[in-house]
Amino acid sequence: MGQVNGPTILRTFARSPEGRMAATPRVGSLQRHFRALPDPRVVGRTRHRLLDIVALAICGVIGNCDDWPDIALFAQKREAWFRAS
Repeated sequence: MGQVNGPTILRTFARSPEGRMAATPRVGSLQRHFRALPDPRVVGRTRHRLLDIVALAICGVIGNCDDWPDIALFAQKREAWFRAS
């Protein structure tokens, strides 16, 4: 998998838009559950870590997204929230 620089979504996805901490799941639990998930993408042609995409998808589905375009829009609208440290 290609290198991704900067803060990852998983480090910060528990922070709410108001700046308070939401119920904080253990980040390690997502990593543990999805560590065996193979990454079918072309090495060197990825912009995001697979685990970050999985986390965005989970958050999007919880946020009532029905398909990938909905999840992409959900993530774009909340990009600052996902990247906040």
